[in-house]
Amino acid sequence: MEAAVLLSPALSPRYDLTPALRAVKREMVVFWSPLDVFVLGFGTRIFGTIDRIKSVSAGLVGFRMQEPRDEAKQLQYAKLRQIRWTPAMARTGYLGGHVGPDNPAFLRKYVVPLLRVADPEHC
Repeated sequence: MEAAVLLSPALSPRYDLTPALRAVKREMVVFWSPLDVFVLGFGTRIFGTIDRIKSVSAGLVGFRMQEPRDEAKQLQYAKLRQIRWTPAMARTGYLGGHVGPDNPAFLRKYVVPLLRVADPEHC
């Protein structure tokens, strides 16, 4: 696959993305927000992330690469781009909480352009 986008992921911040990144040719983009404290902060600390770790999730703080930083892993993680919520995103209905990154206006402005392929004939 060319690209992948994760919206407010409920995975632990140190979850190993290497296998997923290997499947992506161009990039994996992660949208995260420090304002998603109820679901991806308190919720995942109490109930756990989807990878069963009781901590804040990557959707709240972004992903962190695990040590050791071997060369093969660094090569894969170079395809990871993380986008922190900004107040400008509120114009699309995404106010930084858990609800909103699936809003059609947000998707149209921020997500769909990431998924467009430069050469559609090539796909």
